[in-house]
Amino acid sequence: MVNSLQMILLHGGFTYEMLGFLGGVFLLAIVILVYLHKLVKRTSFYADHFLKMTSPEKVVFYVGFLTVSSIISYFIAFIGLTLIAVIINWTLK
Repeated sequence: MVNSLQMILLHGGFTYEMLGFLGGVFLLAIVILVYLHKLVKRTSFYADHFLKMTSPEKVVFYVGFLTVSSIISYFIAFIGLTLIAVIINWTLK
């Protein structure tokens, strides 16, 4: 069985399917990130504490939020699209 690295090396680069999958993961991660952002804006923490912070505190907090939520959303998107690809591959056999 050929693994992904061997497939990339034998083909001479990424296939269109691989690039499409990574692009799909990226777009789904962006959608999840926007959803998380809107979800956090509706919490009581945002209304009570975040709006009363100074600008440097807001920047530090927001950069931390973006970092953590970006990592989480990318993994959720990657796992979700991988499961979809496995299910499609399984049904086509």
